[in-house]
Amino acid sequence: MQDLKDGLFQPEDEEPLTPPDDTSSDKEDAIEEYEWEPPVQENNSNIPSVELDDPMDNDDSNGTNYRVTTMPYPDSRAGKPITCAKVWDANTTYGSSMSNSENPYSPFSSRMDWEIVQWAKLHGLSSTALSDLLSIKGVNEHLGLSYKHSRELNDIIDKQLPGHPMFRCEQIIVALYGDLDFADYLVFAPECHYTDDDETVWLYSDMHTGKWWWNTQKKLDEQQLGTTIVPVIILTDKTQVTMFHNKTMYPVYLTIGNILKEIHRKLSRHAHVLLAYLTTTHLKHITNKASHH
Repeated sequence: MQDLKDGLFQPEDEEPLTPPDDTSSDKEDAIEEYEWEPPVQENNSNIPSVELDDPMDNDDSNGTNYRVTTMPYPDSRAGKPITCAKVWDANTTYGSSMSNSENPYSPFSSRMDWEIVQWAKLHGLSSTALSDLLSIKGVNEHLGLSYKHSRELNDIIDKQLPGHPMFRCEQIIVALYGDLDFADYLVFAPECHYTDDDETVWLYSDMHTGKWWWNTQKKLDEQQLGTTIVPVIILTDKTQVTMFHNKTMYPVYLTIGNILKEIHRKLSRHAHVLLAYLTTTHLKHITNKASHH
């Protein structure tokens, strides 16, 4: 029976298969393409590759599993924080505009005072209903509220709270970059991900695993070591805004490439900031087609 199997699967007149030659021209071209000498930190030029489990390994939909070999950027100073820089996040900026720095709930007297305002405004309580509640004998005194009716509350909100900041694109980038909700999902330096131990098959997933980030980091390090790249991503998609006449618009969103894509694609994480709405009008009253742009 064994001879029969050998006869079926290995004909005598057929030459045995030989493994392909690894020294192919494609491999030589790939090696030559990435033979570069990036600026490296002293005594830290030979950083070993680190093997990590690819999060896609658990997905058996394609029937293939593999391990990813990660090669970090040779200079460990890439993306490092600047220690002498003064960090200002959204909470610090808001607190600096308040007159009473000791009370975090200013201009309200206490946390309970602020939470009642939050409850009344977020739950759609009418001004009449709030005034009727506050007019109950003993409510204002026992709760220690800083307002006696809805009109006084609205005056505090309109006159004593800081106004909205002026729109600046830089502030949006700083807000996303400094958001503590994204702190565990930010990348600051490029990496090379390979699906083989020979580091010849490059795996592209997040933005920092691409050639652009790696090459840009290399060029910036020639001018100043330790720079941090913050890619700005602007995206839009046609969206229907009415249930009649099929009115549509193009909302324009902004985000940064330092946030991992597993966070980008989750709407609940709010990793995108709305910039504007672009109309989809046909501009039929303008006869000059060049003026449409």
